[in-house]
Amino acid sequence: MKDKVLFTPGPLTTSLDVKRSGLRDIGSRDEEFIQLCRDLRKNLLLLANLSHDEYEVILLQGSGTYGLEAVLSSFTPPNGKWLIVSNGDYGHRLTLIAKILNIDFIEASFPCQNIPDKEVINYHLENDEKITHVSLTHCETTTGILNPIEDLLELPSMSDKKIFIDAISSLGLYEISNQNSVIDFLIGSPNKSLEGIPGFSFVFVKKEILNKYNYPPRSFSLDLLGQYRESVKSGQFRFTPPVQSILVLKKALQIYFEEGGLKSRFKRYKNIQYSIINGMKKMGFETIVASKDQSVLITSFKIPNLKSFVFEKFYKFLSDHGLVIYPGKIEGINSFRIGHMGQIKEKDVDNLLKKINLYLKKCESDNEI
Repeated sequence: MKDKVLFTPGPLTTSLDVKRSGLRDIGSRDEEFIQLCRDLRKNLLLLANLSHDEYEVILLQGSGTYGLEAVLSSFTPPNGKWLIVSNGDYGHRLTLIAKILNIDFIEASFPCQNIPDKEVINYHLENDEKITHVSLTHCETTTGILNPIEDLLELPSMSDKKIFIDAISSLGLYEISNQNSVIDFLIGSPNKSLEGIPGFSFVFVKKEILNKYNYPPRSFSLDLLGQYRESVKSGQFRFTPPVQSILVLKKALQIYFEEGGLKSRFKRYKNIQYSIINGMKKMGFETIVASKDQSVLITSFKIPNLKSFVFEKFYKFLSDHGLVIYPGKIEGINSFRIGHMGQIKEKDVDNLLKKINLYLKKCESDNEI
């Protein structure tokens, strides 16, 4: 069976070479795998432009959300309080995690199609002395909006807080400025802009925190400090690692750097996005995020005001033709999302636009799909 083309925010359509790299069996306690993890951690620090003198990177089984929860559960002291900045589902998800873990927090929530208001964030920081930690989402794939984290990190009121950046989607595609090493925690994922497969996340943590933090974790399996200490002690995971996912990321990173790294990948995604948005607008579709705030990762489109245009039927029509998109997640706006990441070719874009146009014409003429 031929794979469908995934116009999604991840998992993505991956290259054949990347897929093949995972077709191996390696013992998780074997020296080959231990060395593989060592090399991978070095390459990830290089990718993130973080110094090994200041930062370590911890590999953790599970999706990006597991990594998000691991940071909160592992590094929030008993008297800690988070300012969670959100303008979409993925930023808001941290509040759900904090509630379950009984961690004190306040949410600075903004509409999904707007970037966070710097003055509102500053107000919270200046008027709530209990806040010790701040979380920011770099690219919010609820809509595809790119949040200006560099501007937010310049706030003087941020200077004495622990800063957590969710770069799950953006790492490897956008430069993440870290002047004066203000970022304390940063999380990435292999199955987004790096074009690997799901199975684990990786969390960059300041060594100073790893060496000094001494409070008990709130989770046994998501204990990042425990995972770090085990990797230092034996080079191994505490529990069964996602061997094939790690093998695949090794190959994906090799391809990433050989192709030219961040600039090359950004250009490829930007070109795909341009073709999609241009084609969609010609058909009358409207984007939701302002172009100045739009990332190249994924774009949200309004569903046209046609009675016969039903997203579930639209999705199935495209899926039946080997094309997968994503539903929208914006409250009060009927929408859908088209991703630009992964091994998408121009011929795939042409096919997508032709099929969308066909569905649209049939809706306009009230024909059955």
